[in-house]
Amino acid sequence: ARELTGLFNFGGFRCRIRIDIWHEKFLIITDLKSARDASQTGFMYAMEDENYAVQCAFYLKGASAITGKPINDFNFLVVEKEPPYRAEVYCPDFAMVASGETMMLDAMDRLKRAIKTNNWHPEPRVAKPVSPSQRFLFKIQDMEAQRAQEAK
Repeated sequence: ARELTGLFNFGGFRCRIRIDIWHEKFLIITDLKSARDASQTGFMYAMEDENYAVQCAFYLKGASAITGKPINDFNFLVVEKEPPYRAEVYCPDFAMVASGETMMLDAMDRLKRAIKTNNWHPEPRVAKPVSPSQRFLFKIQDMEAQRAQEAK
């Protein structure tokens, strides 16, 4: 089935999932994602940056609650946004799903606390310093090296 919507109760809340592709016979969820880089490393970074592991854990929990069966298979079908539109399928491993579940449960706890206390900003709002990541620094080094090479 395509674009299957389901409602379930979780943590005292009524929740909704919208599955892109649901294979009922094999109990597999597939989520479609567009990406600039569909390589394994590129998508791993996108998963971390966009919290796709949380979505994965939430959808697995929701589908299990809705069907009454344990759902453990989740795939991402990733298609690049630019030609040649490379497509890859990735299946988050146990560590990725477990990390998503941890982040999901933490977010649920923070939501409950905010509702209970009516405090939606638990941390003082002050400017915090931000530094470039190692990944960003490598990107800058590559750019500098390429510019130096072109200058020769």
